[in-house]
Amino acid sequence: YAIPARPIMALPPIIVAQTVAENTASLAVLRKLGFKRGADEGGLCRFSLERAGWRDPLNQMVLVEHDKKRFLPLLLEADEQESMIDRYLKKGTMYALYSGDLKAVCVLRAAGDGTVEIKNLAVMPPYRGQGWGRHMLDFVARRYRSSAHTLLVGTGESPATLPFYEACGFTYSHRVPDFFVENYDHPIVEGGVQLKDMVYLKREL
Repeated sequence: YAIPARPIMALPPIIVAQTVAENTASLAVLRKLGFKRGADEGGLCRFSLERAGWRDPLNQMVLVEHDKKRFLPLLLEADEQESMIDRYLKKGTMYALYSGDLKAVCVLRAAGDGTVEIKNLAVMPPYRGQGWGRHMLDFVARRYRSSAHTLLVGTGESPATLPFYEACGFTYSHRVPDFFVENYDHPIVEGGVQLKDMVYLKREL
């Protein structure tokens, strides 16, 4: 899941930075990123940071236009039947969120009448519960605020998924009875609950 068309440079074990003592803004940023101040030289303040302590503050959102299927293993985490993913992946708009490595992906489709539907939102397993899903949703809301008025997402009555979307500002819209029973070739179970109806939630932009 390397960042598309973006080379990744290997960083040395220790990162060194320096700035003038009068630049209080730079000093504050370096401290916030975890740099430790060392001995000053020639009016310059020297800082160092061990690579193991680095946390990339620059989140990169990438528009994925080609070879979307390379993300299939992650997409299946949110929609576990490939044939259902195929219904929306090719014509959908896909974003991938990186911060050092891949954190999350999201696929959207225009639903008409000023509504954009989230078809798939998946976070890499090691990074769940750290706010990456919410970060992706906030990005989508900002991205489409000027061209749409509502975000729509369909999900099952999962004890984990529904509270997540509600915490992100989504409210109940409507439901499609027996969607999972009629469209999937096997029972879909999340959190010990077999999903039957598709529950649609909305968030006004």
